[in-house]
Amino acid sequence: MDFLGIGIGLPQLLLVFLVAMLVLGPERLPEVARQLARGIRTLRGYADEVQGQFQGEIGGLREEFLDIQRDLSSIQGNLRSGLMELDSTVQSVHTDVNAAVSSSMLALNAPLMAPTGSEMVDTAATRSPDYVPAPPRALYRGPLVEEQPEADRTLAEDGRLPDYKPPV
Repeated sequence: MDFLGIGIGLPQLLLVFLVAMLVLGPERLPEVARQLARGIRTLRGYADEVQGQFQGEIGGLREEFLDIQRDLSSIQGNLRSGLMELDSTVQSVHTDVNAAVSSSMLALNAPLMAPTGSEMVDTAATRSPDYVPAPPRALYRGPLVEEQPEADRTLAEDGRLPDYKPPV
């Protein structure tokens, strides 16, 4: 058995009491036991006081931590709502731009209508452009760097590669 949680069993405790009885004698042993008990009570009181102070400090720190955590959660919520609003704005702009591009493409591909009666049509705005750029493949003229001839990779008589000679 382990008494007091400090690794002292019943045989060790009996040995300590026997030595104390021999050293102190039966007359002084009860007085020493009372003083020892009073000292242990005093130490327990100090330990409880220190533990209470630590609990108070830790409780204050825990409250500060929870306040900071609540503040960060509210900031996170505000950021998420702002990002969602920004995303919806970007989506609406994207939709508007796509609509504008598709309507302009339809207007460019629509056949020209001749003016009838008193209608005036701006011929500069309705005619097809004078310059049509060439497709990208027509601009391709081959590689920008000429290919170098394959270097001579034959081994010398002793099995080494030949010395490097820069191209002329």
